[in-house]
Amino acid sequence: MRKILALMAAFALVLGGCGKEVTSVAEPETVKEPPVNPQSEVLAQAEEAGLLDSDKEKALTAQDAAARVTESLDQNQYTAELTDIQLQVGGDEKSMHDFYVFEVKDTAGGSIGQVAVDKETGEKYNYQGEGILDDYSSFPLYDPAVDAVCDWAGSYKGPAGITLDVLQGDESSFEFTFSDETTGNARISGNTAKSEDGTLNFLFSDGVITVAGGTVTGNYTLAAAEKE
Repeated sequence: MRKILALMAAFALVLGGCGKEVTSVAEPETVKEPPVNPQSEVLAQAEEAGLLDSDKEKALTAQDAAARVTESLDQNQYTAELTDIQLQVGGDEKSMHDFYVFEVKDTAGGSIGQVAVDKETGEKYNYQGEGILDDYSSFPLYDPAVDAVCDWAGSYKGPAGITLDVLQGDESSFEFTFSDETTGNARISGNTAKSEDGTLNFLFSDGVITVAGGTVTGNYTLAAAEKE
């Protein structure tokens, strides 16, 4: 009987010891993800798919800017070389624009001047140094027949009571309608233009369009109502 009681006591001690050695393992805390903004997610997916242009993609490349400079030059006589000038112009961060600056030279290597091209808009300027930009029309090689940007749109009065209406959709072409029912489209080159069928030539200067060709030849003056 004593042996049985001793064994029972020993067994109880073992069970007690085992109980002390058992430790509870805490469940790992679940990290909560920040809420997803559905609009941001959609925009990110659209940009990855190439449906949205990034600011970097909108900027003109140096090659594109060089083409803007040389397109109006006689490339047999002049070259345009990209300089290392880092040009930024603007009053504050929002209005700040970055520019490429090109050195235009003749075939002998002589410098004609410098042209700055806006990296965002592609607009050309006569760069005079020290951060000073002037209108491109002051550049020595400026040619109004190629470089001028004219607003042709309007109603014009011509000889013998003939009128001319011009609708311009962009800088490269316009649609014309004369009151004698002569109509068509013309391709623009600076301050000149030519009808697509080649029969009419147009010259724009100070609100006057000079037309050469056919029965509508003459000077057409922008109507007073359009000038105001």
